[in-house]
Amino acid sequence: MVRPRLGQEALPPIVGGTTIPVGAEFRRLRSDEALLSRLANATGGRELDLALPETWRLFDRAGVPPRVTMTPVFVPLMLLALALFVLDVATRRVAWDRFVSREFGVDLRKAAAEATRERGEQAGRALSGLKAGRAAGFG
Repeated sequence: MVRPRLGQEALPPIVGGTTIPVGAEFRRLRSDEALLSRLANATGGRELDLALPETWRLFDRAGVPPRVTMTPVFVPLMLLALALFVLDVATRRVAWDRFVSREFGVDLRKAAAEATRERGEQAGRALSGLKAGRAAGFG
């Protein structure tokens, strides 16, 4: 959306759109059998005859070496699951809203004001005790 201006005057916004034509690969209505044959030869695959589906042997594992992993993933995944579980329980049990709400700031201000008032009262008592000692001739 463009928001044009004429000097200081704001004009109505201009809304525009665009389309992207369909790619060339979607314009073909037939399979590119030559390309598929080259891909099968290049990758070690095979071409299947659609007229004889019984010869496909799609799930035959003959000639396919088994894959073995050298790094067990059970232990790291269990540790991750345990850590996520503890984090989940912690987020459900801790009152996080107190730490992020405005009342927390109010509580801090009230506590600081109370501490300041108590210190002032202590200082006043100490000063009056010193004045009383001076009046009694101790200072």
